[in-house]
Amino acid sequence: AASLRAVGIDEYQKFLYTVEPSGSIAFHRLATGERALDHPIPGLGAASVTSSSRTLTGHHVAAGLSDGRAALVQVTFTPVYDREVLSDLLAETRSLGTVSLDPEGRAIRQVSYIEQDGQQFLAGLVADHQIAYYWKESDGTEQRVTVQARPSHRITHVRVGRNGSLLAGDEHGSVSHWEIVEGQLVLTDISEVGSSPVTALEWALGGSSWIAATRDRSLSGWLRAPVDDARSAMMRAHVFEPQGSPVTALAFSGRERSFASIGQDGS
Repeated sequence: AASLRAVGIDEYQKFLYTVEPSGSIAFHRLATGERALDHPIPGLGAASVTSSSRTLTGHHVAAGLSDGRAALVQVTFTPVYDREVLSDLLAETRSLGTVSLDPEGRAIRQVSYIEQDGQQFLAGLVADHQIAYYWKESDGTEQRVTVQARPSHRITHVRVGRNGSLLAGDEHGSVSHWEIVEGQLVLTDISEVGSSPVTALEWALGGSSWIAATRDRSLSGWLRAPVDDARSAMMRAHVFEPQGSPVTALAFSGRERSFASIGQDGS
């Protein structure tokens, strides 16, 4: 499902892991496809997994739950050597706790999460026009806010980026951008990226630029840049050649600024 986005591979390319709707993180051996391990997601209780995401680096995983919470987990891989030759990896998971994201206890339809400099930033889509947003400062201070989209602009994608910047793509082809300013989440820009619904949206490596795709096959890159000495604004930095079908997923490298775009037809 499009909401279950947490898929990762270790740096030695021995395991592929996924967050399963049943409430576990499954590890598959890439060489054989064998499902080798299943680690239960801590703190699930009676809830079920309704969405998931993974950070571009660090193997931090968020599982959105049916009761308005999100379970946070870090996946780790420890090399196992035999006579100084890598023979296997020890795949483990470490609970980072659960967060009560939506005060109304609604299912988290989409979830996005990053950790940065001891801070946590977590966003969940809880209704067609509402995002529940949470951040935790390095001193332990917690903040929660409910973000309301524009009327008639149903949200299709929610993504958190560097310093807690928040993106929301919608069915009219626009992407809204918020920043945390002096402890408040502030709407800074609304970018018209296409004339049809946003079908893919991701922050690029580094979290200062992002890529958006729409159903009309547009694919473009954006960043916020200074307009003058006092103001900055979101700008279209690049327009990519359209694919044969609408792009429905974007996969970024964790080491360089390259990415793969996946079309609706599998291309």
